[in-house]
Amino acid sequence: GLNEPAWRQSQIDHGYNPTPAWTVTSGALSRVVPSTELGLRFLASLDLALIALCVAALAASFGWRVAALALVLWGTQEPGRFTWVAFSMLRFDWFFLLVLSLVALRRGRPGLAGAALGWAAAMRGFPALGLVGVLLSGVASPALRARYAVDRRRFAAGFLLTAAALVALGAAVVGPSSWTEWTQHIRRHAAVASSNKAGIGTLVSFDPEHRVERVQACLPGAPTEVWMQ
Repeated sequence: GLNEPAWRQSQIDHGYNPTPAWTVTSGALSRVVPSTELGLRFLASLDLALIALCVAALAASFGWRVAALALVLWGTQEPGRFTWVAFSMLRFDWFFLLVLSLVALRRGRPGLAGAALGWAAAMRGFPALGLVGVLLSGVASPALRARYAVDRRRFAAGFLLTAAALVALGAAVVGPSSWTEWTQHIRRHAAVASSNKAGIGTLVSFDPEHRVERVQACLPGAPTEVWMQ
């Protein structure tokens, strides 16, 4: 069990950041799969299957060198190592959808690529940043803009239709105010200092209440000695 200081710390973990669309789709899956040991093992293994599919898709569409490079990056990204959320349920669905979007673009399927990115954005929100790459492609030369104008329109249509359908589904099932509540929750989460965040703000910030010594005092036995080496 947690001691009292650790319990107080746990109360500021806002947790559960998926969107209402993720709640509806993944909730339906969790209701279909029985809550047995075998069923829970199946749900916990879905992310491993998605990661394997990502590597296979990269190899098939971009070649084995790209897939090997992705594996090297995946195996050496210490700040985002798999063990942090390993064997949860569909924590990497957005990642699979992003890879699927890239693969679809590679294979000349811009509509499917946009739909995959739209699905990822509806699941977690932040994958919508992938649109930046599409927008930047429009800054290219007039010849390139004309050449890929149809592809960009198909991509945009796939993204908007898929994202809108999932947003509507979440609102219909969870409630019309669910998206507003989710947005407020994400803002609250973003306002709290956390070592899980990445970016310049995290690198230059300092909170004396979260020094290694303070964390060790709140969580006796935590492997903080590794951080001090």
